[in-house]
Amino acid sequence: MEYCTNTFVLQILYILKILFNAIRIIIPLILIVLISIDFFEAITNDKDELSNVINKSIKRFIAAIIIFLMPIIIYAIFNLFGQDKGILLCINNATPETIEQYTNDKVYKLVENAKKTYNESDYSAALNSIYRLKSETEKTKLINELGNVKYAYDLKNEINKLKTEYTDEKYADLLKKINNVLHEEKRQELVMTLESSKKYYEENVSKEKPLTLDVGTFERSDFDSEMRYIEVIPEGATTNMALVLYLHGIWSYASFSENAPDYYITNYVENGSAYKDEKFIFVVPRFVLSEGNDKGLVTWQTNQGKEQTKKLKKLIDFLTNKYGTDINRIIITGVSLGGDGTWNMVESYPNLFAAAVPISGCAGSDMNASNYAKTAIYAFHGTGYNEDAYKQCVPAAYDKIKGAGGNIKLEVKSGYSHGDMQKVYSDNNGEIFRWMLSQRKN
Repeated sequence: MEYCTNTFVLQILYILKILFNAIRIIIPLILIVLISIDFFEAITNDKDELSNVINKSIKRFIAAIIIFLMPIIIYAIFNLFGQDKGILLCINNATPETIEQYTNDKVYKLVENAKKTYNESDYSAALNSIYRLKSETEKTKLINELGNVKYAYDLKNEINKLKTEYTDEKYADLLKKINNVLHEEKRQELVMTLESSKKYYEENVSKEKPLTLDVGTFERSDFDSEMRYIEVIPEGATTNMALVLYLHGIWSYASFSENAPDYYITNYVENGSAYKDEKFIFVVPRFVLSEGNDKGLVTWQTNQGKEQTKKLKKLIDFLTNKYGTDINRIIITGVSLGGDGTWNMVESYPNLFAAAVPISGCAGSDMNASNYAKTAIYAFHGTGYNEDAYKQCVPAAYDKIKGAGGNIKLEVKSGYSHGDMQKVYSDNNGEIFRWMLSQRKN
């Protein structure tokens, strides 16, 4: 009978059994006391009533015997007439030991079921049931086992997200996490799910899809009231392309008010010269820096500079979502103050960029070299007019990053003045673009 294994029913029956046993002892005792009182009164007061007292006492004594032996009598009747004794057996099973055993069995069953299904509701049911166990050692053991179940369940959800958010870095990280799952069967299942998510991404998400945008034109867009940006969308642009950001110099703010900004790099990209090997989305954000430090120099280390840094990161997130660009190929470059900003952005967001090309720009004197180690860097400075500061700070940054194990190159443009450094983008038939686009994060 199913209800005989229900611990709640057994607990109720156990309580009733205690009450019943108390009654079958107390009532016969009361009857015996009454018999004794009646005999005492008859002997001391009215001996003529003694025969009546004896008859009444015999009846009471028989009633007391019947009540006391009631469980045996009921069982004998059921047995004599061949009735179903399941109810009686169920009552007999209602003992603390049996209740504990059924409780333990149910807990183990729920835990094993959670291990098989790795379902959140099954996990919750199993976890709640564990606290019914009396053994603290067993509780700890099962909670640890369920912890691995929860770990695998959460891991499966992470793996499913890979279908739309795939990167090689995430794939490798999830593969390592799978090895921490205790059960071999579940590990194999998660590996298959991981491969399935990767395949889904490759077949359905990463396929290039045309963008419905005007080609080869500048579009001025407001990211917020201050940070507008210019974008160049090549003909035949698709999703999953690289995103290249160019940070302008300190004197270039006014270009945003003209019909076409007169940036050397922007013209080079816009006329198609930069697309010889591969097309990409090109964006020029308009940042505003006017605060000076204690030496009167405009830098990215002021409060205004830190605020612009945060806005640039938000803009990158916005553009990546807007165009579906490849998050493993976000590239940043800039000249002069924009070169400073390129160094600053890489240090502020060390896991964001695949490549950085700071040209005639200085990193902070207190730079954290290890923050640059995950980004491929190609730095430039000249030897001509107005390049004296960069002849010192750029090689210094190179040495620190190289010492920290970073992937960095340094090229000195002999005779190039500060104004000439824009030509780096077109030197050697746009070789720097081929280098930038060949880089992938990690």
